[in-house]
Amino acid sequence: MISQQGRITSVDQQEVTVEIGGVSGCPACDSGKGCGAGIFGRLLRNRQAAIQLPNTIDAVPGQAVKLGISEQYFLRLVFRMYALPLLAGLIGASVGFSLASSGNHQGLALDVWTLVAGIVAAGLVMIWTRKTLREFPGQTAVHLLMNDDTDKAIQCVTLSETRQDTR
Repeated sequence: MISQQGRITSVDQQEVTVEIGGVSGCPACDSGKGCGAGIFGRLLRNRQAAIQLPNTIDAVPGQAVKLGISEQYFLRLVFRMYALPLLAGLIGASVGFSLASSGNHQGLALDVWTLVAGIVAAGLVMIWTRKTLREFPGQTAVHLLMNDDTDKAIQCVTLSETRQDTR
């Protein structure tokens, strides 16, 4: 499970709002060798994000928690967002090249046909996957987890605060 630390900001009936991102972790986390917070931080461009999830762990406001996403789900998203459009773009470019070649196009016209066909094919696949593919209908992909390694989180924060104080 890929995890990210967050903090509960509010609890409404059966749901909690968890805030993640915006704060840099320790140097190990930032380099991708620690708990993984640095990876999520770079993806979110260090802006805070709020996520609403079912309160499955009886969390309270201010509590540090972890959000988790399974590796299997993550790989499916990577395949869907990168591999499918890439394959479609390559196939579209091949078809565009073949059509342009059979139409006796040469030089720049051949390149333009190839480029346009590749971009159109990749774009159509991206639109199709957004509208039709759903990984887990009726379920959330992100899960709220107890923060079982608060000692590590405290050590990371203490280490980064110490480094800032010495400057």
